Amino acid sequence: MRSVRRLAPAALSFTLLLAACQPSNQAGASSPQQVADAFVSQVVLPNYQRFVADSERLSAALDSLAAAPGTEQLEAARKAWQQVRKTWETGESWAFGPAESGGFDGNLDDWPVNEKDLRSALASGALTPELFAKLTTTAKGFHGIEAVLYGTQGSRPEASQLSAAQLTYLRQAGADLATNAKGLAAAWDGPKGFGAAFKAKPEEAVAEILQGMVGTLEEVADEKLGAPLDSRKKSDLESFYSDNTRADIVANLAGVSEALQRSGLIQLLQSRDAQLGSSLQRPWMRPRPGHAHCQRS
Repeated sequence: MRSVRRLAPAALSFTLLLAACQPSNQAGASSPQQVADAFVSQVVLPNYQRFVADSERLSAALDSLAAAPGTEQLEAARKAWQQVRKTWETGESWAFGPAESGGFDGNLDDWPVNEKDLRSALASGALTPELFAKLTTTAKGFHGIEAVLYGTQGSRPEASQLSAAQLTYLRQAGADLATNAKGLAAAWDGPKGFGAAFKAKPEEAVAEILQGMVGTLEEVADEKLGAPLDSRKKSDLESFYSDNTRADIVANLAGVSEALQRSGLIQLLQSRDAQLGSSLQRPWMRPRPGHAHCQRS
């Protein structure tokens, strides 16, 4: 879950660098326009296309679990949740624009879970679509599904322990997550989508890309790692129901690397400030086969 972004010092510095420096003629260097174009076409849209596909697979797995609760179906649903979670967390660095203005980030990834509201809804009897729609974002999305699939009491439920209300909830929450994934992808796409407007102002786009990267690193350091290290409470770890915190963070870092490398931003940085560009060429920033691009074996 990304809080509202501010223009981080590194992003501000690069914005000033773009304004102050003349375009470089260095061979192989990217221009701001090339970076913005590649970021949309090679980073964001492919990620959101995978996100839609993975969310639909999760929804189908939850439907199967609700229809025939069993160990195999429960395990398949958990694996589907982990996969779509990885795809989403890889995209933290571009969770701006429609993700914020359209409310998709909150709908999908609000945290922490309001366990009281979730328990109340599940105990109310028939969980109708109308009742589900009234749930706040802290009682559905990724973490609401996670709480039911993995349990909130420290032990993972067996399929036979899931109530009829929980199974109905999972079916509705999976469909809702897939609907939001489709809405987010559609908001970026097309000639009137956010992606087109984003590319129309390339210097601002580059600053926003860098801001997103820096914001992700700050969130990892301050919230995902810093807060639980300070409190020593497991409950302060995002995705702790499923013990997926580490995977979330690895995906976040892979997304930062993807934004830097696949957009051509690293070449633009090197052309404007060789020392800054070289300092970013570190092993952790290099995409690893099978992870950074969400490839499957």
